[in-house]
Amino acid sequence: MLSEALGEMYRSYPGLGVMDPTATPPSYSPPFQISINGPSTVGPNNYSCSQWIAVIGQGGQSPYQYDWSGLFTSTDYYVSGTVPQTGGELFLQVTDNNGAQASLWFQITYNPNDQSYCE
Repeated sequence: MLSEALGEMYRSYPGLGVMDPTATPPSYSPPFQISINGPSTVGPNNYSCSQWIAVIGQGGQSPYQYDWSGLFTSTDYYVSGTVPQTGGELFLQVTDNNGAQASLWFQITYNPNDQSYCE
């Protein structure tokens, strides 16, 4: 039978690097999780007082290095600024003490009908 012949071949030549066909395939997960805490929509009453904060979830090794780009730039754990009426994007890349990286894109929309105020 073919499966028996293949099994014998794998035993005879272990250097082939063939995975066990019954094994669960490995899944990819980033070295640590990040999220951005801050408004995704701003309006005429709060467009200039908003702040976005990087939140580190599970994993990673502190200290962390932060690199914000897009609408605002910073190397701190947070970024703030005045959102233009066209809105825009934030991109965050975080590097942990081991050199592992996680990144995230965040869309910010300006809505002229949003009546929220700065907190």
